[in-house]
Amino acid sequence: DYRRLQMATPEPAKPEAEPKEEVAKEEKDAELPKATVKRLLKSKLITADDKKQQMQIKEDALVALTESARVFINYITSTATDYTKEGKRQTMSAEDVFKALDDMDFGDFVEPLREFLKEHKQAAAEKSAKKKAAGASTAKKRKAGDDAAATDTAAADDKQAAGGQAPMEVEAAA
Repeated sequence: DYRRLQMATPEPAKPEAEPKEEVAKEEKDAELPKATVKRLLKSKLITADDKKQQMQIKEDALVALTESARVFINYITSTATDYTKEGKRQTMSAEDVFKALDDMDFGDFVEPLREFLKEHKQAAAEKSAKKKAAGASTAKKRKAGDDAAATDTAAADDKQAAGGQAPMEVEAAA
């Protein structure tokens, strides 16, 4: 497990391998957004009794927790990648992540994560269905508008064919 942790933690880039600007950009891209991490921390640190107090988080604590989260994500990813390769697949699945968590002695997280994933999929399906229904409704409105425009165009064509005058309606003789 320690080997995986070492593999998951990126090695410092060699100066001659890449320009410093590219290395700095890659490191910045791999960082978690501090504002998001801070919001997560505050939401977990403030209990119902503490809502009156504003909990502060020092910058060094935020940096330490952000880096810890990044390393943890890399560790899970490395372990899950092993399961993906073991299954001779190129796409990591949630099951690979669950197996990795179990392997890393975080099995207690698996069931809550499965439940979260189930709820997430349901919410995504509902959102997709609403979007599809809204799209169908818009298409009907567009079609109705196209039909009205076609009727107007046909009337204009009839008028033009009659020499610029509106066509006369003829009643059938009884």
